[in-house]
Amino acid sequence: MILSQFLHSDPIAASYFVACAGHAAAAVVDPVGDIAPYRALAEATGTKIRYVIDMRLHADHVSAPRDLTSATGADYVLFAVAKVGFPFHGVRDGELLDLGNVSIKVLHTRGHTPEHHFTRCHRPHAWRRTVVRPDRHGVRCLLPDMARTVA
Repeated sequence: MILSQFLHSDPIAASYFVACAGHAAAAVVDPVGDIAPYRALAEATGTKIRYVIDMRLHADHVSAPRDLTSATGADYVLFAVAKVGFPFHGVRDGELLDLGNVSIKVLHTRGHTPEHHFTRCHRPHAWRRTVVRPDRHGVRCLLPDMARTVA
């Protein structure tokens, strides 16, 4: 599994790149600003961005998923109840977005907005799941016997 965090200062936000190198498939979660870094990382890792995921509609800043989906041909993923005037791939609680040996599971959390959801990455063929939490040092794996910085 490839996992990379992008930290943004204007607006203050974080975006994530998740990929399976073996199947050359990637997803970008909550992209902000210039789409070039996401495309460059996909190229550098030999992956194709398959999904661009917005965990909620952002009223506090302009996000970049529609630009990234247009440039890459990826599916724009929002929770199914999102009320928008453009096409998107609607997901529901428990749905898996397949990247090969890595999947992204959708968990409906009804946070800031009714369509808010959380994503959890895991390797379906492994006995252990990877749950990640952003912190000031990068992204940390939260596993019972291991806490290490991944990116």
